[in-house]
Amino acid sequence: MKKIVTFLLLFIHFVSFSQTEKKKVLVVLYDQVDFNTNLSIEAIADKNRMKSSRVYDSLITMLNDALSNYKGEEVIFEQMPLGEKKFLSAVTSKSYVKKPTHYGVSLNKISNKEFNYILSKNGADFVLFVNFYQFLKQTVPKYDKEMLLIRLAKLNMPLDEIAYRRLYYSKQLIDFEVFGKDKELFMAKREYHIPLPQINHLNYVHEGKDFETIMNGYLRFSIWLSSHISML
Repeated sequence: MKKIVTFLLLFIHFVSFSQTEKKKVLVVLYDQVDFNTNLSIEAIADKNRMKSSRVYDSLITMLNDALSNYKGEEVIFEQMPLGEKKFLSAVTSKSYVKKPTHYGVSLNKISNKEFNYILSKNGADFVLFVNFYQFLKQTVPKYDKEMLLIRLAKLNMPLDEIAYRRLYYSKQLIDFEVFGKDKELFMAKREYHIPLPQINHLNYVHEGKDFETIMNGYLRFSIWLSSHISML
């Protein structure tokens, strides 16, 4: 009987230990002023059958949902509470940073004690700052273009001469940072490519502007980021 009780106690301790070891990341997403695109907002809106005024808010909501709804075994993401977010917005600024070069947030006006308080108050280990977002048009790479034209031709979807010379698809780029206790910088990326599904003859018609394709990329980003944070 003692062995059974001992085993159950050890099992309960192991389960509770595993649960407490899950790393929590508070998320602070970019502001509208930090959103850049070389496409017209109307073109993005048309692809998604919505008003132009909803594009920015929709992208923000999607990225937050992709992170917050990610069900990882070792890492969870949670939106920064509004009060703490307003405080950080008031005491931080953004600029280009070297080593590594990226668009980053300056935490010079917040003390280690204040930053650590935000972490402990929310039971968090890290803060993810997504500082800059680019929704850009890019030329389809030569290899993908050749394969795409072959498949489109088989579907009797000929393109005009101009389209043959240049095919476009969107790319989503973000600059982000991950800070831990005492404002220690653990990760910093410049123009990280959100991993959209590979271009093919089925999704090319949307030109990577549709939110279904972009949401797929956000989910892949959540998995990638979680795997890297789990090793910190």
